[in-house]
Amino acid sequence: SQMARLIKTSWNTSGSKTDFIRSQLEKAAQTPLQSVRQFRRLIQTAKPALAEITVPLCIIQGEQDEVIEPRSAEFVYNAVASAQKEVHYLQESEHMLCYGPEVETVKQLVLEFLASVQISPAV
Repeated sequence: SQMARLIKTSWNTSGSKTDFIRSQLEKAAQTPLQSVRQFRRLIQTAKPALAEITVPLCIIQGEQDEVIEPRSAEFVYNAVASAQKEVHYLQESEHMLCYGPEVETVKQLVLEFLASVQISPAV
């Protein structure tokens, strides 16, 4: 998992990474186990439904995301049946893209995607 990788790469360092890991471990310890179980159940239920998604889809993933594995974006991209889809990875961004250093890039990507979406007339 990404948490294990973070711990391995920064366990012997000092400073903000160690503090970050400590805060993430504390956050994990405060998350009710039942919530974790329900979330995992939701993921297992939703995975098969991805193949039924046909609407235009724009995926933007922060490469520094500490919550969602960046490879999840590629998984979703490959799993959906959307004819119009794109995936973007932002090198400096974490989980909260709209509050990160690349927020202007996020805005631009979303606006460009929305402008490119082909809208079919209602039947």
